[in-house]
Amino acid sequence: MSSKPREQAARDLASVLPDRAHDLARLLILIDDSEPVVTVVGKYNHGKSSLLNELLGRDAFAVSDRRETVRLSDSVHQGVRWLDAPGLDADVGSEDDREALRAAWLKSDIRLFVHAAKEGELDAKELTLLTELDADRVRTGRQTLFVLSQVDQLPDDAALLDITGPALAYKRRKRVEVLLHHLEENGLGSLQSNVLPLLGDLGESSQGALARLEQQQEQLANVVWRGIVPTLPALLDAQAATHDVIGLCNALSQSIFELYRREADRLLGDDYLIEPDASVATIELADDVGFDDIVVGRAGANGAVREVADVDYGRLRAALSHAIRECVLSLSGHAAQRCRASIAQLTMLARRLEASLAMHEEGLLDRESQVRSETF
Repeated sequence: MSSKPREQAARDLASVLPDRAHDLARLLILIDDSEPVVTVVGKYNHGKSSLLNELLGRDAFAVSDRRETVRLSDSVHQGVRWLDAPGLDADVGSEDDREALRAAWLKSDIRLFVHAAKEGELDAKELTLLTELDADRVRTGRQTLFVLSQVDQLPDDAALLDITGPALAYKRRKRVEVLLHHLEENGLGSLQSNVLPLLGDLGESSQGALARLEQQQEQLANVVWRGIVPTLPALLDAQAATHDVIGLCNALSQSIFELYRREADRLLGDDYLIEPDASVATIELADDVGFDDIVVGRAGANGAVREVADVDYGRLRAALSHAIRECVLSLSGHAAQRCRASIAQLTMLARRLEASLAMHEEGLLDRESQVRSETF
């Protein structure tokens, strides 16, 4: 397979396995490069090029007090490709740093990590990189050898011990360092990189849901109201002969509840679990409200006679309309209250999770500090 199809295949795989993009890039390099590769990494002016020239037995790499290595330099000697990477921190955050890290992580089979003795102890960035390289050794089997250069420029053996002491201490605690690094990067770090953005999105979504809920509550009340009120005249006519106000109220309550349940599921069911409470859908009227008989008088054989000519339910209808409206508003308000409670609970749990991640990050950083400050 030519290089272009391989690169396209790697991009296709990386699109579905983004966490393995680095491994795929490494595989492409292994396919293309035939010689084993040894890369020398370290900070600027720590003697990397001089070390390579000594190992090769010839001046293959430029050596100078001023900055010479600005990109990857290489030389093949006895079947081995030697790489001289740009100095770390020679130009912080520039292409040089990226080239150095590319050499260390992608191109190398063996890494030589160079530190100049005259510079004293390793700084935090060097220690961090050593820890990461050693974690890579555990995962891939690639070795990193630590080289202390320019030892001849130290005044005495005591100065050498001042430098090698922390390095030896690091070696003794290396397993703990690697474990902490794995926890930070692959455990807690992975959780934070994946979960924290989701928590941020959840916060924005919750605020948007609260803003929409008032409108949804009003919409729910209106649609139930418009669905029930037109049925009221037929219900009144059906109960007029018996004057059954309680039966009328029960029938209305049942109709309101069934319509509310359907509409609540339609309007809110995609975002919330709605559990309607039938006890809220209750129509109740005052004792003095009911069907009013229209009584007329007429002359009878034994005198004037009073009889019911019709039934007037205008007062009853007005009372029922008001009761229906109150019932519908109560139902929609109850649903909105439950939805707000769900949002509040979700927000609280999200904050707890965020606080837990922060607490464990702080604990891990404290543990790292303790490990690095202890004498082994």
